[in-house]
Amino acid sequence: MKQRLGLLQGEKIPAPVQNIVDSAARDAAENTIEIAVIREVERATTRLARATPSASSQSPTTLSDVSLLQDAEDLAARKKALEAAGFSRDEAMRILIAEVTAGHRQTRGS
Repeated sequence: MKQRLGLLQGEKIPAPVQNIVDSAARDAAENTIEIAVIREVERATTRLARATPSASSQSPTTLSDVSLLQDAEDLAARKKALEAAGFSRDEAMRILIAEVTAGHRQTRGS
């Protein structure tokens, strides 16, 4: 990056440029988390579909599956509510990711 900006080895990247780089890095991390959550929900849904003995049975097979589905439904409802309140899709996802991340930190820290 410094070479592209024509900076010497010891020179700092200008603050506005560094802010853009930091923002892009945060966005990439948030998108990665969003994709991971979506994939995990898809895996759980697939696992539930395969574990269901008959097509008419819609019940989850384990308590962790029930919990995961409830969490996914809650997140989807909260995302829709945020969008209905005027937040963009990206803003709503960032809010939810921040909440989930903060909850994960609290759970691990406790």
